[in-house]
Amino acid sequence: MFTLTFTEPGKKPRRHPLGERPVLVGRDAACDVVLDSQDVSRRHARFFLRGGAPVVEDLGSANGVYVRGARIEQASEVAPGAPIEIGGVKVALVAVEPEGVGAGARLRGKGGEIRLPARAKLGRGEECDVVLDDESVSREHAELARDLRGFYRLRDLGSANGTFLDGKPVGKDAVLVSDGARLRLGDVELQFAKQPAPLPGQKKKMLVAIAAAILALLLAIHFVRRQPPRAAEELDAAQAATALLEQSQAALQSDRFEEAARLAQEAIDIDPLAPGPRKSLAQARREQESQKAWTEALSKAQLGREDEALRLLAQVPPQSRLFARARIKAKDLGQAMLRVHGASCRTAPRENAQEVADECARALDVKCQKAPADNDPMLKALRAAEKKLPRRVPWSCPPQLAALFRDEGEALDTGVLEEKALAALYPDPSLRSAIAFYARGELTFALEKLSRQRGAGEAMERIKIVEGRFREGQTALLGNALERADQLWGEALAADAALMPAGVESFLGRQMRSTLARAHGKSGDERFARGQYASAYDEWGKGLAVSPKDPQLLDQLARLEKVAENILSQRASCDQLAVASHITRSDPPSPAHEAASKALRRCR
Repeated sequence: MFTLTFTEPGKKPRRHPLGERPVLVGRDAACDVVLDSQDVSRRHARFFLRGGAPVVEDLGSANGVYVRGARIEQASEVAPGAPIEIGGVKVALVAVEPEGVGAGARLRGKGGEIRLPARAKLGRGEECDVVLDDESVSREHAELARDLRGFYRLRDLGSANGTFLDGKPVGKDAVLVSDGARLRLGDVELQFAKQPAPLPGQKKKMLVAIAAAILALLLAIHFVRRQPPRAAEELDAAQAATALLEQSQAALQSDRFEEAARLAQEAIDIDPLAPGPRKSLAQARREQESQKAWTEALSKAQLGREDEALRLLAQVPPQSRLFARARIKAKDLGQAMLRVHGASCRTAPRENAQEVADECARALDVKCQKAPADNDPMLKALRAAEKKLPRRVPWSCPPQLAALFRDEGEALDTGVLEEKALAALYPDPSLRSAIAFYARGELTFALEKLSRQRGAGEAMERIKIVEGRFREGQTALLGNALERADQLWGEALAADAALMPAGVESFLGRQMRSTLARAHGKSGDERFARGQYASAYDEWGKGLAVSPKDPQLLDQLARLEKVAENILSQRASCDQLAVASHITRSDPPSPAHEAASKALRRCR
């Protein structure tokens, strides 16, 4: 027995069993699984079992069926877990094992408990059986699997922050899990519990009553005899955790980030509920990431790869202790890049459009950070070169470099923040100063200033929402979870809009919009290359929703108008006409959209 999970963009996943009866998939209402995507044909694919093995067959669809990224030409067996795509819709195939010995085991946490299947993947990813929404948990963190005797074993799946069983680290080799064992994945703690065996009717009631009486007696004795020592133990534990936290913070101040993380983790092991050690651990891990980016940037700079070094330095956030050093290094690299690539931009042969575009873009990456580049001769040369290339070079002033090139204490950049608009929204000078720090991407300074202001609680909460969702969204993008990033950064942008004057962008707001636009642009490009034009249109449209003036995305939508015109010039089927109508501008309607809509009426 197997389960198929269909995930359409913007919709909740849907599950459908796959057993002896085949499963027909398509847009037609008569299909077993009806999908709405215009890239899905009316009768697109069929899933069935052959000799007990799952098979997928393309039924002559327009956009094909892809298994592990390759289009299938004939009915093909599919292994559980293999990525499948049907017209832009992702399909997951999972084997469902029948319940046997040991069924009914559970994992318990602070938020409740979850019943475990025979094999359960634990992680932050939405495809996991047990989803743990915590930034310390990897996308696929660990796995619990039940053997034929009903025993569960735990193994790590190469997580970043480790898997622990009763305080001991677990590697890739599976380890037996006993009843009541404590599991820790990153910072998340869980307890494993076996399902108790059923008892016969009357005997069960009697044994339960006896057990309850004995338990009550034991608890009373334990409470009377052990209360004072337990209180003393808890006091000693709290003091030990506080001492470790102080040592961790001292290590942070001395740039000993690995030691700080270790001490904070020891404090968490002693007192899991204390917020201080967790905060210190998160800060230490961020500093470790910053230190890694700083070290790699220095190596790239020594090899003469200044543009790669700059992008690594941009990964060091303004809150990091290494940011001041990163900013000084970035300015040195920027001067060298502007000198070398600026000269190459001016002297490169104009007939070599690719070289001109590359050199001018690298020089403008730096120059645009200090002054608008709208009328710069290098930008004009870049745009002229772009017109000669098959596709527009997606250059825009990289917002992630802005913090590196802004001088400390520098006045607000009028291109990002208008002083008058800020003063109108925040008449109080102290509050306005704090929001100005936020607008420049310096959230730590902003929160520090707001903490000393009366009536600033709402602004602080919004900044914390932006900060938290921004980091979660970055993690989602690293895991290719674009829909999750859309959701998280949508919440962050809503909080950002409540903080900023109308029409004014903050540093983080601009960075999120630019990053989402690029991510949806890339996703649309991949679908366009496969001929999935409706899905490509949807992805590019999502990019334009956050960045309406993005030139590359506007160019791509213009390409789809040409695709629609080509469809209409042929003897198009009703499915093709529906795609042509979908991918063309409807408000105001383009000529291609009007023609496709008119032709489509005949199909109805």
